[in-house]
Amino acid sequence: MKTKKKEISLKSVRKYKLMLIGLVFFNIIDAISTYYFVVMGGAEELNPIMDYLLGVNPELFIVLKIILMFVFAGLFWKFLPHSKMARIATVGCFVPYSLLAIYYVVGWIYLGYHGML
Repeated sequence: MKTKKKEISLKSVRKYKLMLIGLVFFNIIDAISTYYFVVMGGAEELNPIMDYLLGVNPELFIVLKIILMFVFAGLFWKFLPHSKMARIATVGCFVPYSLLAIYYVVGWIYLGYHGML
């Protein structure tokens, strides 16, 4: 006897899709902020592949980082209604990226307040 996978409600799917939209937005903040803060010498890219790319071609770093997030968000978007793993991955990415975005926004405000931009 096969068991049918239970799909989540439309309201829950919308909640996860909003998280994915937030993830794309946070990723854009992360890409631009990483570029700026690494160039200014106040941070370093921890991902060795992206660090290399940032050193070789910063514009490609930003574009590739954003494209990759769109690809992953698109895959998660498609599988959200029937994949628990996609929902877990969405939340698992949303939480740290939202905290990182807050960290960057605070950094931008600090720099702006102190006239360092």
